[in-house]
Amino acid sequence: MISTTRHTPAAVQELLSSVAHGTATLDELRNLVAAQVVLDELVRSCLEQLRDGAGSAGSPVHSETPAADFGWAGDASAIQVARFWAAFGGLLAWDFVPTDFLHALYLDWRPSDPDGRGSVELTSAAFARRINVTATADGSWAYARMRGSRQTMGAFEPLLDRVEWEIPADGRARYGIRRVQA
Repeated sequence: MISTTRHTPAAVQELLSSVAHGTATLDELRNLVAAQVVLDELVRSCLEQLRDGAGSAGSPVHSETPAADFGWAGDASAIQVARFWAAFGGLLAWDFVPTDFLHALYLDWRPSDPDGRGSVELTSAAFARRINVTATADGSWAYARMRGSRQTMGAFEPLLDRVEWEIPADGRARYGIRRVQA
C-alpha cells in the first residue's frame, strides 16, 4: 500500500512500480487512475490558459492546482511544449502525425519562441513524453503507433515545408498522434 504522506509524483511512481511488478491491489489501481485524472486536468487547465493568452511573454501560466504537487514546478520545457502545441496543433492536416516530425517542427520553431530563449532543447524522447500528454489532453488526438501511409499522411501538410523531413517509405510502424474521428 502506498504512503499517503508522500508527494503525488512519489506516490504515482510507487503505484507504477507495483503495477509493473504485478503486485498492485485494486485500491492502488484506483489511486493510479485518480492520479491520471488529476494530471490530465492540470494539463487541460494549462492548455486553456495558454489558448486564452495567459502564457504570453511576461505572463506566467498559473493553475488552480499547484504544479509543485505533480513535480512540474519550474518545468519550463513542459510549458514550452504546450506553447508549441497551441501554435501548431490546429494547423496539422494529417490524421496521423509521427512524433519525429513534430520534434523536427519543434526544433525549427523553438528559436522563434520569445519565452523559450535560453531554454534547454529537448531530446526526441523528452519531447515525445511531453507532446503526447499535451496533444491528447483535449481528446481530439490520441497517442498511437501506426504505419504512416498515403491514407493517414496523404493530405497536403503545409507544415512539412518548414522542416527537412520526408514521409517514411520503409513501412515500419512509428509512434505519434492520430486524430480522433468524431
